[in-house]
Amino acid sequence: MAKYIIDPRPPRSISLTPTQGSEGSTRTVLLSHLLTYAEERGFTRLRLVGGLEMQVRETTDQIDQLVRMAATRSPMPLAAAHD
Repeated sequence: MAKYIIDPRPPRSISLTPTQGSEGSTRTVLLSHLLTYAEERGFTRLRLVGGLEMQVRETTDQIDQLVRMAATRSPMPLAAAHD
């Protein structure tokens, strides 16, 4: 009889730099919480689930690249244990 571990992979996320706050600080944003983002003058505005918004220093091109990289990271293989 085989026992399988159900998808132990952590949720995919990206790290972004808020426009406000201490210099050099980053915030982790789960891709599943990211609804839209649009570049404004000097910052990018993120719209997140739950009506939350966040302003970050990264451009939309940089965020596009981060999202693509996070989405294509090699997932850990699912483990199987046998009795």
